[in-house]
Amino acid sequence: MKDASTYDLNRFRFTSSVLLQTFRKCGLVAVPVIAVTLLAIYPQSVLIKERGERYQGADFKMALDEAAYAAYVNSLMNGRPRLNDPFLGKSNSKDTPVPESFYSIQFIPPVVISTAARIAGIPAYSAFTFLTLIVSAMTCLAVFYFLKSVTRDYLVSAVGAIAVPCLGTAAALQGQLALRLDLEPILIEFFAFLRSYQPAFGFPFLFGFCMAVWESFTAAGSRRRIICSLTAGLLLFVLIFSYFYLWTTAVAWAVCLVCLWLIFRRQEARRALGSLSIIAAAGVCALIPYIYLLSNRSTKTDEIQLLVHTRMPDFSSPSLIIGLAIAVLLILEAWRKSKPLSRREVLLTLSLALTPLIVLNQQVVTGRSLQDFHYELFVSSYLIILALVLLVWIVGAGSNPGKVSGAFKILFILMGVAATVWGYVESSRYTRRQLRWAIGRDEAIIALRHIEEVEKSNAEAGGPRRLCTVHSSEWGVFDLIPVATPCRPLWNFHSSSAGGLSRAEEKRLFYSYLYYSDIDSQRLATKIGEEEYNVVVPIFGFEKVIPKEGKEVEPITAEESAREIAKYADFYQNAHPAAESAPKLDYIVVETASAFEFKNIDRWYERFASADLGRYTVYRLRARF
Repeated sequence: MKDASTYDLNRFRFTSSVLLQTFRKCGLVAVPVIAVTLLAIYPQSVLIKERGERYQGADFKMALDEAAYAAYVNSLMNGRPRLNDPFLGKSNSKDTPVPESFYSIQFIPPVVISTAARIAGIPAYSAFTFLTLIVSAMTCLAVFYFLKSVTRDYLVSAVGAIAVPCLGTAAALQGQLALRLDLEPILIEFFAFLRSYQPAFGFPFLFGFCMAVWESFTAAGSRRRIICSLTAGLLLFVLIFSYFYLWTTAVAWAVCLVCLWLIFRRQEARRALGSLSIIAAAGVCALIPYIYLLSNRSTKTDEIQLLVHTRMPDFSSPSLIIGLAIAVLLILEAWRKSKPLSRREVLLTLSLALTPLIVLNQQVVTGRSLQDFHYELFVSSYLIILALVLLVWIVGAGSNPGKVSGAFKILFILMGVAATVWGYVESSRYTRRQLRWAIGRDEAIIALRHIEEVEKSNAEAGGPRRLCTVHSSEWGVFDLIPVATPCRPLWNFHSSSAGGLSRAEEKRLFYSYLYYSDIDSQRLATKIGEEEYNVVVPIFGFEKVIPKEGKEVEPITAEESAREIAKYADFYQNAHPAAESAPKLDYIVVETASAFEFKNIDRWYERFASADLGRYTVYRLRARF
């Protein structure tokens, strides 16, 4: 019979063992979350440190498409309805109907973000900093617990939770890898999944959906299967109204997994189809209003979004090639060990590896291709990294899921370290390259906030509430006008993105932008000759910059250049604002130290009451016509 001291000692050992195990497991969850979150907010922390007390709250990444999404969030925060065009300053009404756009159809992220930002009392341009923080942590947790449900191994799950967010950009041959290899075109840097709320907001939900589907297929009890299926259906609903490329990838992956299940695990076919039917029912409930909203989109949207009618397959995608290689290695591993492919974990890995082949070639069936490079950049490259982690685990664990051999444990630790190092390379080099632009945007907030305060004071003094138009030729300013103020820009890259303008109408607006920026036809010819991005795109279209259907971009011919320069020369010589569709200007923002020529501005407007606001100067304008 054991004495009390022996009993207490055994209980102490047991308790200590449980506590140590719990601490180890919690640590393995916390490590990827902390590591990836720190890497994600590193650029922002450098900007804040650099600006010090002068920091105005600008998000480090607020550029190009991110500014467009922030503009829509800002419009909702300013009380505009879901149907509005923040770039033209229009809200839906009987007199000025606004069509559906990809902003208004994919409404869940902007509604949630704008509501949270309004409650927290922060502006739209600051809200995305917090979104980066939240999404990076949620993504790590979603990937970790998805891998944990498959592998039952905390180390493998922790490594995957680091590798997926840190290596996704490189898997698409973008970011620092593209820069080092001198590849073109470079469409994105840093962590692609953190771009604005597209795909950032819905990105963790994709892995949550994958986990729910997996659990519904593998759960032992019917009650748990139903709960997991309903959860997957709810997450699919969120994805459908969050981002097109996320939900279509989720559906393609689920269908691929089901097909593999029906082929290799026929004995579980009834269970798999039962789970799929519940998920599909939720998807149909979401797709009915989604299709209705889509049918009410502007007729100009397809032209603007570069919808292409084609059935040509594409096998040039990096993630597609890597995915096929993973699939081949899985088959060889099964053949080498004389084991069937019917293991659940193998089928899951195979489905993830084959998903890029499906989404990047869906046009073979549908006959339509809508900027498929978005799949590569924001979804499929991340699924491939997840499949790669599972492949290494399958090889290392053998037939004992949850028990990775010692050599493979070391390999996984090295993978985690390598992924973290590469994540730091992506983050630090991106910060170094873009810091100057980020500082410029933060300085621009001062000038734009001044305009907002002036208009607010006028309204409080009993003046008319009006929609102001602000012009600036500064790259760091004109894109932030609808982000930091309730005003509209004369023109920016996204003026036609909500479907309110045709390509021809946008080009006419761009001509006005060039005219008031005092850029004549000779300077325009120089910019076209240098293929300056912010000139080539609005004049010739994105097809001169972004490859489509797997082809290289179409070069600008001498005849095209001459024709466009002649058109603008005629506009420049005969321009009269009263005769043009461009709105009257209320403000102009210029860089204080620049030698900006006001010749065309002063011809049609009076300038007065200038405000020197550090790097930028704001002039109020009054029309002479």
